[in-house]
Amino acid sequence: MLTRSDAKYWVNDFLQLKRCEDDFRQTEQAVAMCKSFILKLPEDYDKATKAVMMNKVIETLGEPSVSIGAIAENAFEPVGASDAFMNFVDSFQEKNELTFKDSFQGKRECISKRGVKTATKIRLDDNFELNILGGEENIEKGFNRNRGQKYYTLYFDREK
Repeated sequence: MLTRSDAKYWVNDFLQLKRCEDDFRQTEQAVAMCKSFILKLPEDYDKATKAVMMNKVIETLGEPSVSIGAIAENAFEPVGASDAFMNFVDSFQEKNELTFKDSFQGKRECISKRGVKTATKIRLDDNFELNILGGEENIEKGFNRNRGQKYYTLYFDREK
């Protein structure tokens, strides 16, 4: 039976196979990178903000032409994290031995496969789960001193 190191030898050294660097792969890596960046952000960014960032990443990757700069501008600049993101991009590319194209076409089928839901969900204790799909201006977070608990206030026009 082949071990992981045996498999790596046959794939990398003997056959010298490399992944195809097409738009699907670029999208897959961009989603993985953004998700990793968002999950590693400090506690200064609450979960609702992180969920909104991930939703903006997904929205940007759905455009006909995508660049890492556009992702930084749309998803991370509004919360002041674009410089940290660009630094993260450099280290991610070096660590994973890849280079993002200046522009690529985002592939929606890849986005749904990558399990981005964990980055857009907020679990509150064991009782509640919020799925944030956008509309960050309609979410308020606070702390009730009388109860000694945190809370979210959600504003909406209609219930579906």
